[in-house]
Amino acid sequence: MENIFKTLSLRARYAYVLHRIRNYPKGQKIRVMFLVNETSKWKCQSLYDAMEKSGRYEPFIVVTQADVDWYLPDDVRRKNYDATARFFAERKMRVEDGFDWNTRELKCLFDFHPDIVWYQQPYRYGETHRPDFAALEALTCYVPYYVPNYGDIEVDYGMIFHKCLWRYFIMDEEWRRLYRGKSHVWSHAGEMLGLGHTMLDNLPYPTDEIPSDGCVIYAPHWSIDHPKNENFENYSTFLWTAKPILEYAKAHRQIKWVFKPHPRLRFTLERTGAWSHEEIDDYYRDWATIGTVVQQGGYEALFAESRAMVTDCASFLTEYFTTGRPIVHLISPSAKLKPLKPSQAMFRSFYQVTNLDELCPTLDSVALHGDDPRRAERLELLRQSGIRSGSAAERILDYLDIVLRCN
Repeated sequence: MENIFKTLSLRARYAYVLHRIRNYPKGQKIRVMFLVNETSKWKCQSLYDAMEKSGRYEPFIVVTQADVDWYLPDDVRRKNYDATARFFAERKMRVEDGFDWNTRELKCLFDFHPDIVWYQQPYRYGETHRPDFAALEALTCYVPYYVPNYGDIEVDYGMIFHKCLWRYFIMDEEWRRLYRGKSHVWSHAGEMLGLGHTMLDNLPYPTDEIPSDGCVIYAPHWSIDHPKNENFENYSTFLWTAKPILEYAKAHRQIKWVFKPHPRLRFTLERTGAWSHEEIDDYYRDWATIGTVVQQGGYEALFAESRAMVTDCASFLTEYFTTGRPIVHLISPSAKLKPLKPSQAMFRSFYQVTNLDELCPTLDSVALHGDDPRRAERLELLRQSGIRSGSAAERILDYLDIVLRCN
């Protein structure tokens, strides 16, 4: 009963805010705050650009601190924070500080007078940055920074965060039906809409030419199977594939390699003690000697310059799939989740590696020789899915224009 009252309270707040926005005088822009703490999770560039171009919205970035950052030393936190702010400033975007370094406190969202607060991730927000607090004065929206290939509905739809949102935008109607089939009508304050994913808008299309001298991206996930690394995924194969892949790269330097680890990988290896500091430093240094190490966000250009990917990172599986280029899928035998129905056929179109005996022959075929006999299968699956048909940002913007009754 308490949850129903909270849902009704949030719906009433959103109705009030919606009424206020709809009654703005002609020409008044709608202020849209994008709350960001990691550039690697920034997947709304196309939406920001579309809003700015429309002239009806005033988008801006507010850089914040997530609670996970408090475990880091002050100098590291400040370096990461400044790098995030610089990432957006260099792209000529409006950037505001959401954290006061003098008081070491989060700034109240209402100091920025947002009409809409757009969230980057579903967790680790301070009290005055959460959607149930933001709902006092603003509508709240969310586009996931990942695509949920694997199946933990609670994590993707059942958290308190999701239940407090005004609008939750996801990939398509198939995913929406899957999520809504697991929930009760009174469990969420707002609505979920399958209008596409903005992170796909700026990725290369399957029709784009694949560079013959393009790089091969090795992108390992952080969710290693280790007693000190509690996580609900265990996607990562890093502990048994990392060194063999590095040795393969050293032996095949004619391949243009790019090492793009998940931002949490180094931290996880250090925190768990799975690898020593020296091992980690040596490993990253070796990759920098062999090829290129990429750790920042905004990897659309990297995808365009590539010809294949080697990964166990769930979201990359869908993102890179939409480029039509081949994927060597490293599969962890201890993975805790199974692919959900919308992703199962897609996974079968990848070149799967489940043990070390399969690793080098698969790399020989895909990375070294450029073989891709499953390309036609992937392209047909992509065509059937419709997830690259049109711009997700434009569809979301069209929807908002109608609901907000923009002048």
